[in-house]
Order: sequence, then C-alpha cells, then structure tokens
Amino acid sequence: MSMGGKNEEVLFMIAQDMLPAMRLIGWCKNIDQNCTSRFPAFFRLSLMRSLVRNGFVRPYSAAYGWRLTADGYRWLEMHGYPMQPDQHTQRSKRRFENAAVAVTMFAAGISPFMSSIEEFSQQGEYLPAFALRAGANQNLLGSSLVTGFIQLGGTLLAVHYPHAERRVFLQREYDCVQTISLRCRCTDTGYLFCGESYTSAYRTLLHGQIKGTGKKAGTYGQLAGESAHGCLLSCDLQGAFQMKLMRIPDYRLPLSIMLGKQYGQMVEMGLPACDFMDPRLHQPAIISLDMDLCHIKRAAVQAREAGYSNLILVALDFQKPFLEQIFPPPFFRIVIIPDEPIREMEARAAHATV
Repeated sequence: MSMGGKNEEVLFMIAQDMLPAMRLIGWCKNIDQNCTSRFPAFFRLSLMRSLVRNGFVRPYSAAYGWRLTADGYRWLEMHGYPMQPDQHTQRSKRRFENAAVAVTMFAAGISPFMSSIEEFSQQGEYLPAFALRAGANQNLLGSSLVTGFIQLGGTLLAVHYPHAERRVFLQREYDCVQTISLRCRCTDTGYLFCGESYTSAYRTLLHGQIKGTGKKAGTYGQLAGESAHGCLLSCDLQGAFQMKLMRIPDYRLPLSIMLGKQYGQMVEMGLPACDFMDPRLHQPAIISLDMDLCHIKRAAVQAREAGYSNLILVALDFQKPFLEQIFPPPFFRIVIIPDEPIREMEARAAHATV
C-alpha cells in the first residue's frame, strides 16, 4: 500500500473512532460527564481531550457539559451528518437527561437519530421529544413532560426521566401517548421511566408529590399505576443491555421455551400475564428483564387468585438486588436467566440489527 493509501486508511480509522461521540454530542447538544463516564467505548477521556485539542469540542463545563464547536458541526457535515448548530444554552439539566437516554439507546443498537413521526412510524427505533419539537410536528407534544418514544413490537412506550418535584398533568400525558400511538398505529401503550439507576427512577414513582390544585395534577406514580406497562431503565451499560434484549421481536417466547413448560397454556390456566410454569418449582413465572412493574403486579394478582404460593420473576443478574427489595419473598422468587439463553438471545439481537 502506498504512503497516501496508508494515510487515508489512518484518517478513516480516526474518523470512525470520533464519529459516535461527535454524532451524539451534536445531536443532544449538551452531554455531561456523568453520562460520558458510563459509556467509555464512545467517550473515553483520551478521545475527548483530543477532540478539544483539535477544536471540535468545547472544553468541558459543569454548567453545559460537552458541546461541539462550529468546526465540530462542520466536521459532521463533511462526513455526511449535517446537524443544526446549537442556538441555546438554557435548561442544560433537561438536556443532560435527554442525552443520557439517547446514549443508552445508541449503546443498545437503537438509533436515537429519528426526527419525525413519519420516519419513526416506518423504522421504529427511538424518537427523542427534543427532535420532534424542533420539527414540523412540534405541536403534537404540547406541554407534555415526555422525553421520547420507542416502539417495541406493537407497543409504544412513552419515555420519561421523572423527578419528584415536577408537576405532572396526567391527562396531558395520556393524550400525548395516545396521539403518537395513533399516528404510529401501535395497538398497546405504556411508559418507560429512566434514571441513573433503577432505584432512583422507582423512588420518584414512589415519593412524587402532587404540586398544584385540582384533579389535573398528579404524580409519576399515578401515571405508571394507570398504565398497562410501567418499565424501569437505568441509563448505563446495564440498561443498554436490557434494551438490547427488549428490542428483539417477541423475545418472551424463545425465553419461555428455553426456560419453562406450558408456555402456550397460561391463558387457559387463568394466568394470562404469566409466561410459563417453572419446571422445577411448579409455580407460574414471568420474564421480568423489561422491569415492567405493572406487568409483574398483574401477574402476582393472577397467581394469588389461582392459589399459587409463589410467582417466579425471571430477570438478569444485575436486576436481582433491586427486584428483591420491591418484590420480597416468600411469595416472590427471583431467578436469574442462565448464561446459555442469554448468549442465544444476544445472537438473536445481533441478527436483528443486521
């Protein structure tokens, strides 16, 4: 290979190394170190220092996080990713939260670069609310607190990054998710509540305060309690792995086949919210890797009414400590999904992204 060819190859490799960080910062506008430290594959410190040194990224600011320079936006455009330069420097805390969700989705292999309802309806992936508000469909969201939307099969999940001090107008949130679901032709809806950890997200659902007067004001806990699905997500590599599995079409079925029995007979047994019968304990089980608290509670009611002494929650190893606190023994039993089914599901996930 000629010297010129080698130089081109090196430049290509450098560009590929830079691209995830540059695209994510350019798209989200502000990303804080709390987020970047959780995803070192995209934002390793040596890379960020190099981007600052070469004038593509502004020096880090505690108030505004990492931001692209004008040269950074020009670099993105030159590499085929034109983005609108940032015109605002306000409300960076909300931007940090938006970025944490978007980066988690990106790490899961889910594109966070959707910008319209039409694109989202056709391709799924993740549609950030900030992108929707910046486009022609900005009025669809009104004053909703929603962070974004994700489609998983026929289910639309409205993504929220809840805070106890935020005033939630329940009807606005219901109307918002119904409007988007109709546009996307989704047959089921729910919520995905995000935070730095499962505990922080759940604590907001548990301890949110109603601020305001009248029946319109409520809490995130009420929002979750009146929904078919109320999932939790930690914005880190573990949360990204959770989303990677959740996006596999009908992921419950292969896991149920691998782990249990009678997976096709649960409705007839009066346990429609359960996935299979545990072959060793002979108790109903539910795949809980989606951290859907509403689903777990429905399954628990059905198991108790059917006279069973246990409900088995089948989850990922890092989810067990949290689930044991929220759903304690003796009625609930947490079982970790073995390595072999996980490897098979990862292979399915890799195939789904090809």
